[in-house]
Amino acid sequence: MRVRLTDFYPRSLLRRKLEFFLEEDVGFGDFYTDPFVDRRVEGRILSKDEGLLCGVDVAAEVFFLVDEECEVERLKEDGDEVQRGDLVLRVRGT
Repeated sequence: MRVRLTDFYPRSLLRRKLEFFLEEDVGFGDFYTDPFVDRRVEGRILSKDEGLLCGVDVAAEVFFLVDEECEVERLKEDGDEVQRGDLVLRVRGT
């Protein structure tokens, strides 16, 4: 049985915290991502090392906060074993 973060941590509280973190991090803009505004892009999250995966729900939620209509494809879930270079998550959006 898989346990998701939202099973014991209310999604509304998670979203408020993530909104705060994004506002603090991005502030009034992001020099590196501004050229991609209004363009359709794809991003990937890869495992940096072998281990047990956690944080997939949080990562997906961050992308949904930035673009509610983005497509998040979870290729691994929390609790999965991963090897270095495994593709964990793919996201597409504007």
